[in-house]
Amino acid sequence: MCDPDSPYRGVVEDAVIYYNSLDHRSINERLETEIRNRSRDDGPTLDFRHLPVNPINHKEIFEALRSELQELRDEFAGRELAIHLSPGTAAAHTVWVLLAETGLIESPFRLFQTLKRSDRTSGSPIQPVEIGLDTPLQSFQEPTSTPSVSDEGSEVRLNPSAYRSSLRRETFEKALRYAQLNVPILIYGERGTGKSQLADWIRLNSPYRRPENDESPPKVACGQFTGDLVRSEIFGHRKGAFTGATSDRDGLLKIADEDTLFLDEIGDLSQKVQRLLIRAVENKEYTPHGADEVLESDFRLITATNLPWHELEEVLAADFLDRISYFTIRVPSLRDTPEDLPVLWKRVLQVAADRAQVQSSLVEKILENQELITDRLQNHPLPGNFRDLFSLAYHIFAEAGAEDTGVESAVRTAMEESFSHPKEDQSFDQTERIRRSFGDSRPLPTGLLEQGDIDTTAALNRLRRYLAEEIRRLTSEKEGVSDPSAICDVTRRSLQKWSDLK
Repeated sequence: MCDPDSPYRGVVEDAVIYYNSLDHRSINERLETEIRNRSRDDGPTLDFRHLPVNPINHKEIFEALRSELQELRDEFAGRELAIHLSPGTAAAHTVWVLLAETGLIESPFRLFQTLKRSDRTSGSPIQPVEIGLDTPLQSFQEPTSTPSVSDEGSEVRLNPSAYRSSLRRETFEKALRYAQLNVPILIYGERGTGKSQLADWIRLNSPYRRPENDESPPKVACGQFTGDLVRSEIFGHRKGAFTGATSDRDGLLKIADEDTLFLDEIGDLSQKVQRLLIRAVENKEYTPHGADEVLESDFRLITATNLPWHELEEVLAADFLDRISYFTIRVPSLRDTPEDLPVLWKRVLQVAADRAQVQSSLVEKILENQELITDRLQNHPLPGNFRDLFSLAYHIFAEAGAEDTGVESAVRTAMEESFSHPKEDQSFDQTERIRRSFGDSRPLPTGLLEQGDIDTTAALNRLRRYLAEEIRRLTSEKEGVSDPSAICDVTRRSLQKWSDLK
């Protein structure tokens, strides 16, 4: 930070110094004085932090630094971490390199050591430290081509160690266990929860991955195609197999040989293609559309859906569903893991800014309102999950771009705009607006109070009338049942009272 030949002289704004010395006060004071004297007006803000670990115990250092790295990323979001290896024990050096080379330090960062003047081959005292290991986690963190699946969360790539909720950590731990076996995996969860992100992570952390496919892994959203097109996309076709098939084409099964095939929106797959896939999953054999020859593909299948299980059973053949769901993983919703929202919001904001071509200076100003935003997010049902976070980010960008609008004011306005329902009809009476908000898992609209104080009795009466009518309907459709009380926990007399409510 002080050497005149150093690229870091005068540019380091914050220096975090970890110590574990018994004489830390004396040492820290001398170090601070030395830095101040050498750097003069260009000195950084110094932050001395005690790391209470055995300095030669690799495991203790690893666990402590892993936790510290998340704190640093939260504190210095989007800024490069310049990690100096020269001070400290050999065990600490080893752990820092291990964290960097395995992808456990979130980018951007730089690892380096410093040299005495007598040891330099060039003028700079800085020597980068980089071994160059190619690990799945590093590949997962690097940007890839535009995904061919529709999950908004697919671009929100995070190191799983960044998650603070036990539920999300357990999801990735289960995924890692399943990833090692060539057994189909069905990923399910609400829309926008990051199912395709998890599928990518499983592939990159499994033996069923061909690195040459990393830029464009074999995956497709089944809802993008209909009829012969989805069959062709998966199995390939021969010239003349159907109208428009003017040449031979290899399908995803050939590309996925010794790799992982990901089929999103599996509920949109036709019964015909389901039957063909059963053979491919069971025997690792398939026939391109319009061909006679049988080809082989040693692929592993991952599928995903946002359909509830009972709906999935209605659209998929039982034999097919059985074969693709030996392993199942539920991706939690954002409201299930509110403690993860601060770090997820920061990452979404960065991705949204790149998409919308927003300047980084605006992102930094928005992050100054982090507590205001995350408090609101943690108290919102977020039915669209990551899509709701992206919607909020775009609304903030739009509001902040208006003239004479402060960022804090823009954030507050954008939250109201983003979290309001675009199809809210002011002509609905109050109880109908409550019903619609409940059905969509969203907050009650602010304008509801313009229609007077909330009439909870009327709202509950409407719900009871609805339940009474639907319980009677289900009773009439259930063979051998005539008494509505047999399929619920209230009496026939109570149901009749509910029907008569005003």
